[in-house]
Amino acid sequence: MVNPEVFTKIGARLSTTNITILPKGSFFFSAGLVHLENLAKFSHCILGYDATEEAICFQFSNDEKAPGAIRMNHRKAGNSSIQSGAFFRYYKLDPIKLSGKYPVQKESIPERGEWFVVYLKPTSSGTEKTKETQQVIE
Repeated sequence: MVNPEVFTKIGARLSTTNITILPKGSFFFSAGLVHLENLAKFSHCILGYDATEEAICFQFSNDEKAPGAIRMNHRKAGNSSIQSGAFFRYYKLDPIKLSGKYPVQKESIPERGEWFVVYLKPTSSGTEKTKETQQVIE
């Protein structure tokens, strides 16, 4: 006997897997990334920054007491976000200049586990951000 899962993500852009930096200093995780990587099961995000590589790194966790853990906001539309103004101020990054969509790479960092990485400058593979800013759906 069949037991189908009801498809409820009508209109969701599930093929879009990116992270958007918003001008006010937040990160927006596309519905496609949240769905593909099952990020909705996590309650917190841990940020890291590599100044040499100009890369922002994201690790997801359910440990609210983990150092640097930021609560994630999950929306009915399937996307998620985190507020991170202090991160931009601490690293002297301008979210207005950096605002836009960025492709995401999953990387295994020795002794730190799996992280999602956004490179702020073009990489050797030619990936770079797109200029449009994604509208946040409340």
